[in-house]
Amino acid sequence: MLLYMACGAPVAVSPVGMNADVLRIAPGSGFAARRTDEWLDALERLYTDGELARSMGAAGRKAVEEQFSSILIAGRLAGILRAAGKSDV
Repeated sequence: MLLYMACGAPVAVSPVGMNADVLRIAPGSGFAARRTDEWLDALERLYTDGELARSMGAAGRKAVEEQFSSILIAGRLAGILRAAGKSDV
């Protein structure tokens, strides 16, 4: 899901696990689909509505840049490791 979003593609995903979390973090980036009819509706909308697909793709790309970029994650990890190194274990 994140790979497609990073490429600016809109997504249709099963809303389970991290997929559900990412959809909450990145509203407007794609569709949640559980049942066959929801999958078909989501894919048809993305296929027939180019503007919707473009705007969802842009929203997904923005979310990845702001929430999941390697630079951002590396900074968070460095902070965690620094804090762990200072603790009395």
